Amino acid sequence: KLAAERLYASEERYRLISTVISDYTFSTAVQPDGRLRLSWVAGAFESITGYTFAEYVARGGWAAALHPDDIEQDAAALTTLQMNQPVVSEVRTLTGDGSVRWVRVYAHPVWNYARNVLSGIYGAVQDISERKQAETERENLIRELEGRNAELERFTYTVSHDLKSPLITIR
Repeated sequence: KLAAERLYASEERYRLISTVISDYTFSTAVQPDGRLRLSWVAGAFESITGYTFAEYVARGGWAAALHPDDIEQDAAALTTLQMNQPVVSEVRTLTGDGSVRWVRVYAHPVWNYARNVLSGIYGAVQDISERKQAETERENLIRELEGRNAELERFTYTVSHDLKSPLITIR
């Protein structure tokens, strides 16, 4: 009975942590044929992806959720992991409702030293969509200010030139 109570308390703690954490962690196994299989997730997985674990795996996992424009970057990250080097990357993923989210992925290789190959990946995924949106808005404002400054410079040049002409005539 005491063991069951401890197990229940542990599961309850896990559920609570999973609902309040803003990131999720994962473990992926490398299959003998080289394909990746998501083993488990913990944390804010459903709120970030919009899928349950089973739905995510059934629809093709990470490869199916990755934004098409970021496939090449993700392949480069996998190559780095296959050299037993950790990777931090920022990519876009497609969520269950069809929206796009920016995520930062921290991936650490699990190395099989006997075979000298990558056997798995442990990692964490952080939703950075708000930060990326703020960066985009800042860049747009900077471009707008640069345009207005260029317009002001043209106006100043024109006014300066227009004021010089009468002064030259008066002289």
